[in-house]
Amino acid sequence: MKKIIALSFVFLSLAVYSQINIPLSSSKGTLITQTDQKIEYKNLKYEKGKVIYINAQTNQEEFLYDNSLKSIEEADVTAVVTSTKK
Repeated sequence: MKKIIALSFVFLSLAVYSQINIPLSSSKGTLITQTDQKIEYKNLKYEKGKVIYINAQTNQEEFLYDNSLKSIEEADVTAVVTSTKK
């Protein structure tokens, strides 16, 4: 019984620790690292445990491992459609 409780605790701890939602791709937004550094990005892609993006300040391609991120805030994309009925 103790083994089951211990394994359950370990599993739940890991599940809670990795509760960040990483999109497969994103056009722009903000990355927040585990050290609370904010990085503005463009053209984010997530593949093989890495977040690859263009740093909006330097226009250089950079990457971070997914476990070094605290959160990702995607920029709100607002489409404005105007109609010209006459």
